Amino acid sequence: MNNFIKVFPKAMSDVLSDEIIANWDSLRNDSFREDDNADNMDFYNRTDSFIPLDMRHGNDTDEHGKLKDSFRHKILPLIDEYTSKYTDGLGMKLPIPFEFEGCQIQKYSHKDSGGYYKFHYEQAGGISENVTRRVLVWMVYLNDVPVGEGETEFLYQGLRVQPKKGDLVIWPAAFTHTHRGNPVYTTDKYIATGWILWPRPEFVQALHNGEHPNIKEEDLTSREEVDKNCASMFAHLKQEDLETREKTDKDNAAMYAVQNKTMSY
Repeated sequence: MNNFIKVFPKAMSDVLSDEIIANWDSLRNDSFREDDNADNMDFYNRTDSFIPLDMRHGNDTDEHGKLKDSFRHKILPLIDEYTSKYTDGLGMKLPIPFEFEGCQIQKYSHKDSGGYYKFHYEQAGGISENVTRRVLVWMVYLNDVPVGEGETEFLYQGLRVQPKKGDLVIWPAAFTHTHRGNPVYTTDKYIATGWILWPRPEFVQALHNGEHPNIKEEDLTSREEVDKNCASMFAHLKQEDLETREKTDKDNAAMYAVQNKTMSY
């Protein structure tokens, strides 16, 4: 695991994976539609549909919450195992607990050659506090995919991970682990994925003060708070800052276009 990409074989039960796939349509009906996020899908050149389980969309259901709890209880101990490999041998322990951010279930349809074609990393693509606090990514493959299709490809590590039912993959959220989801051609691909966050500064301060606050579901940043914070931030941006941001967006789009062309297979 010297590339910081760890695969845990059969970390998730076949029963849960099969249940999610069998109930995809009913779960999907309780969430928002693909075209609600059409602009984002086009920008990142992705052809998937997804069901958010982060309890911040108002239309989430109890069933969504139960699924998120199932993933949380299974994933967090393996996150501890992952981080311990790099800390225990040096006599170190992470001094603060991580926060489990909302997760989502995704489907890539082979009829659409489904994939997330552009290389990206998980700390990019948003300006919310939660995105900037992401430290690790986890992903569970919910079904087998034929060899040569649907791999998770890591650009700088020169690695492709083949989807195998129940396998869990954990990797860093930073630019060092830029990746993409390659297309499927003969079978649909289902995954569950989410993020592990550094805690908020006020939480860390409370620990230093000898307090023991609990991170509760309601403590996660709400959609309304994100919108308010974004509006406040942009209100203080100067015109030259906005122009710089526009230039950065154009430069990023050009970079992705080059990557997509040079890294296509």
